[in-house]
Amino acid sequence: MILFGLVALVVFGLLVTGFILQVTTSQPDPSLLKIVGRRGLAGLELTNKDFVALSDCDVSILDGGSKWVATIAGYWRPSQTISVAWSEFKQNGQPLPGYLGRAKDNVLVSCVRTGERPERQSAGLHF
Repeated sequence: MILFGLVALVVFGLLVTGFILQVTTSQPDPSLLKIVGRRGLAGLELTNKDFVALSDCDVSILDGGSKWVATIAGYWRPSQTISVAWSEFKQNGQPLPGYLGRAKDNVLVSCVRTGERPERQSAGLHF
């Protein structure tokens, strides 16, 4: 009976250890862009932490049922930081007021990853 208890305990310990190792070695979703950023008084500063250049990027701020969009022209190189002023975000041709941009916490960045298989991917940022 004691031997059965010890065997059960060892098996349980191995299962728990395997689960912990599996959880700690999981990889991030490769379909997400690797973008970091910060929100300031004048706008957003965004850095491409991906290992490839990005192009055709849109940065969106959702405001209730409204969507404000800024377009990033050209290529965004790895490790490059770009500034996006609040006034660059437009909705129906109107610029985003700075006070509104500073109050929003969620930003969506959508770009085409360059490379062998270019594809559009996104990343969400929460400030």
